[in-house]
Amino acid sequence: AYFSTFTFTVDMTTPTSRITFPANNSFIGSVPALTGTADDSVENLQAWVSPRSFEAGLSTSAGVELAIQRLTDNKWWDGGSFNSASRVWNAAGFSGASSGTWTYNVPAGAIADGTTYYAMSRTRDLVGNLQVAYTTNYFTGDTTPPDSRVTGPTGSTSTVNSIYGTAYDI
Repeated sequence: AYFSTFTFTVDMTTPTSRITFPANNSFIGSVPALTGTADDSVENLQAWVSPRSFEAGLSTSAGVELAIQRLTDNKWWDGGSFNSASRVWNAAGFSGASSGTWTYNVPAGAIADGTTYYAMSRTRDLVGNLQVAYTTNYFTGDTTPPDSRVTGPTGSTSTVNSIYGTAYDI
């Protein structure tokens, strides 16, 4: 009698992702990319001990997605500008297998000075388990440099006991 065997893995663990930059409630200048981590490792998510590897892993091309909303007008980033009235998920580049880091590049000028944004990430593993509890970060663009000026002492002086001035960051 002939027979064959198949080995397969059942993956019912929901993967997770989170944004690491920019930090929640932070102010950022020009930002080349938003970054984060993603994990489908059962050992990390369920605290199981290796070598139990029951995860399918994450796709390097579509495993992590990011959505960014501009709060001044509630428009969502569509991959090129803030034009969408509804949430748009944009694919981030993922580096890793069952866990790793992701990056989403943002073009220069996309983050406006004095504007607050809301960003969220989600991940999907290779068998289709989708993260539905999103991690979210709020951040505000701050591209205006601070200003400081020395206002004293003025005129000629032979000794300087103190120097004073003003500084502000709008």
